[in-house]
Amino acid sequence: MRSQCTSRRARVPVLAALLALGAVSACSSPEADSASAAATRFATLTSRSPERACLLLAPQTKQELEESAKSDCAKALPDEDLPEAGRVTGVDVAGDSARVVTASQTIFLARFDVGWKVTAAGCKRLTTDDSRPYSCPVKGS
Repeated sequence: MRSQCTSRRARVPVLAALLALGAVSACSSPEADSASAAATRFATLTSRSPERACLLLAPQTKQELEESAKSDCAKALPDEDLPEAGRVTGVDVAGDSARVVTASQTIFLARFDVGWKVTAAGCKRLTTDDSRPYSCPVKGS
């Protein structure tokens, strides 16, 4: 089924091997809505219920967080001081990868059999140059 949305091609560099998004859609889709909901849920839970937020992390991301903090995810996640959930200003989905941009951060996700999981959070661009990668305090390798 083809979307009636107009798509354009764009490259999004993200910390070397994090992920590159291909097609960027200008309108909503079930995939975009689902990715947006997962990102918003994660951002809301990080300070309120870190145990539940950890369930929304991709396995590699959770593992890297725990290894770098030398603590379990539920204790390490609040220490990252991630921004609160903000208004979603954009969602890009390309295959099994998504980028959700909010007023306060950018969250990257990957689609797993159980749904969207966060691969990087708290991401910000250090410059306005689109060819420069994001800086993400929570990320998988």
